[in-house]
Amino acid sequence: MASTSGVKYATRAVKTVRGMAARTTAKMEKEGWEFVSLTQGTVRSEMIFRRPKPGIKWKPIGIGGGLPALLVIVPRPLSMRLVAGMVEAARPRAGRRQLRLRL
Repeated sequence: MASTSGVKYATRAVKTVRGMAARTTAKMEKEGWEFVSLTQGTVRSEMIFRRPKPGIKWKPIGIGGGLPALLVIVPRPLSMRLVAGMVEAARPRAGRRQLRLRL
């Protein structure tokens, strides 16, 4: 449910025993909820409260999305250098004798 000002609200419906509505209202308002409506039954009442939805925190989302991207992009050149270094180390160098293992 959104109002004309563009603020989105979270709503909560609370069922309470009739006669306890004042206590429930005080408790919910203490928690930051705003009273919207009351539907009375013979034994139970249903009360609807609302409060503005908290905004999206973009910083954790950016970190959560940026970290995997860095893990994919940055290690590639590093791993290429490591592989190139291993290939270079495996090549025999001029002037050195190769050791051969006899089984």
